Amino acid sequence: MKHAFTLSLFVFLSAKMLAQIGPAELMVGDRYIHYQHSVSNSIKTNSKIGWQHIATLIKRYNTNTENGLPDELMNQVYLTATINSFMGIKGGLFYTNVGGFKPSIGLQFMVRKKSWMAIASPRIDIARNAAYEMFAVAEFTPSLSRNTRLYARLQAMSN
Repeated sequence: MKHAFTLSLFVFLSAKMLAQIGPAELMVGDRYIHYQHSVSNSIKTNSKIGWQHIATLIKRYNTNTENGLPDELMNQVYLTATINSFMGIKGGLFYTNVGGFKPSIGLQFMVRKKSWMAIASPRIDIARNAAYEMFAVAEFTPSLSRNTRLYARLQAMSN
């Protein structure tokens, strides 16, 4: 019940957006469905203070044939502060169905050019046995013609 309430709260808060301000992806495979989104925005236009929500859900079709692997849920919600065009800081909550809720802090480094963008975002739990991770993404969007652009993305996470 607690998990359902938490997921519902995060979905409700994300649904309050008027326009998509980040990528949302749904991938259907032969063993599971994978959903992921990452949204962030300034609290006010041109403000250095903002918020960020990142969610990943893996729903397995049949957990009995997957070596007992459970469904996976990860939610992160942060207040963010932009330091300069290259760096920001964030603090908030990190949730997984295995580890529960943990306060978390992190940095975000970003380089944005005309046809590419790269982000590296290390974070750490504020806890006695803290988990830490590095999330990185690179997007390449060159023009193929006047009306067509290629979209290529490489994403990685270590924990």
